Amino acid sequence: MIHACQSRVGTPEIVGHAVALATACGFALSSEPKVGRLLPVLAAAVPTDGRILEPGTGAGVGAA
Repeated sequence: MIHACQSRVGTPEIVGHAVALATACGFALSSEPKVGRLLPVLAAAVPTDGRILEPGTGAGVGAA
């Protein structure tokens, strides 16, 4: 099964690797591509000395 974000143009290569790992492990609850595009926007709003908590990364798709 190919995850939707693997076929999108402009998706970082590391995300594709994380999706492949999640698929190989049978993990079906990874972040949706829409959420993946929102995460960098939210992270950009954090001050330079700020911290980000990303709990429950599963296979790392959201963190990638």
